[in-house]
Amino acid sequence: MSVMEKARDLASAIRESPEFVRILHARKEIESHEAARIMFRDFEKMRMDMEALAKKGEKIPEQKLDAFKRSFEIISYNPYIRDLLDAEVAFARLFTQVQQVIAEPLEDLGPAAAGTVAGTAPF
Repeated sequence: MSVMEKARDLASAIRESPEFVRILHARKEIESHEAARIMFRDFEKMRMDMEALAKKGEKIPEQKLDAFKRSFEIISYNPYIRDLLDAEVAFARLFTQVQQVIAEPLEDLGPAAAGTVAGTAPF
């Protein structure tokens, strides 16, 4: 089996994992509850705005950061959103473990291989 075939199998296994399925279910739950949907939509917009600033290399104003923290605290009280956040943390753990396993062969190439994982050529 080729590496790409194994990668496709891995992608399929990830989609079928309990962690991934839990995220899909949690998102559907949020969509079916208007208050949760609106709260989460507003929170995601705020998060994306802050990420855009960070990508530009701009400092996130303290006021925006404080508002984001308050918003996160508030949405965490919503059981549907809290379930999604918990599911995302569980999936992130799984995905990190998968990445570590996939990256193991790069150790055989030496320290310069780290640049390959980050998307830069080590040459």
